[in-house]
Amino acid sequence: MNIQQVTTVTLAHWRLLLMADPERAAIMRYLPQSTVWEALNATGELIGILVLQSHGAALEIMNLAVAPAARRQHVATNLLTFAKHYGNRHHFVQLMVG
Repeated sequence: MNIQQVTTVTLAHWRLLLMADPERAAIMRYLPQSTVWEALNATGELIGILVLQSHGAALEIMNLAVAPAARRQHVATNLLTFAKHYGNRHHFVQLMVG
């Protein structure tokens, strides 16, 4: 699995975002101030999404979703581990789930 930063949110990303947070308006409010990461499988297929937002010394997970076909394959665990390591590398002292 490859986790990489998203520069342009596509329809495929939106499908995953709306699985975790079905209120599009809420996503539209937090997305511009957030960093979006995607998980891709070995063939480059989008299988997960992670949205992080900083609040001072805290890092908040705003959205995390896994494609139905990729569930039970540790995708969410890998995204959470990524968020933890990202927070440590960038000196955040707290990781929150929003």
